[in-house]
Amino acid sequence: MSSESACSATVVSVCGMERIAEQEKRVVYSFGINGESLFEAALLECVPGREAWGYELPWTACFGPEIDNTPNLKERAHFFPWALAGRSAHGTDLPKYYTLDALMQPDRIDIERAEFDTLTAFLAANKSPHPFCTTLPIELHAWYDYAKFYLFHDWWAALEATGRPFWTEVKLKLNPGGKPKLAEHSFYSFMNIRGNPFLV
Repeated sequence: MSSESACSATVVSVCGMERIAEQEKRVVYSFGINGESLFEAALLECVPGREAWGYELPWTACFGPEIDNTPNLKERAHFFPWALAGRSAHGTDLPKYYTLDALMQPDRIDIERAEFDTLTAFLAANKSPHPFCTTLPIELHAWYDYAKFYLFHDWWAALEATGRPFWTEVKLKLNPGGKPKLAEHSFYSFMNIRGNPFLV
């Protein structure tokens, strides 16, 4: 994969990729790998000096084959079997949990419903009007309590106050017959519009 094609593959989710490609060294943090690392591999291809730090519960032992089977990418990728949560618990706890604030700057988050507590804690810990460093791509899972409109609305309003959503894609859930059942998953990206981040 060439640098040009790699950058093109990621530009949908990360605004300003061409500016990242100009930098000698950057770090990307990825949460919720689940055995697939096409996005992270494209970022590493795009910027030769970039490193990736990935986190997933212990059922995944490494990045996906897109990185793990490519030596020049694997040497710049660091994997930890840790989970993201609204509070840190990483003494003798298994699995180990860390807050978002403890681990990240830019990130891609897919943590199966834990995004609500995690980002609530992150916003509470960062009282400045612009806690997002650059761009935040995230998959939202509207399950259980957050399937209720008023709870989701209040959480969304707090998140939107810190950044502007600029891209979305609905992920339809299929029933056993293979037909769309409920749009309970969706991908969003937020851009920092309050401060002076690198990519805005």
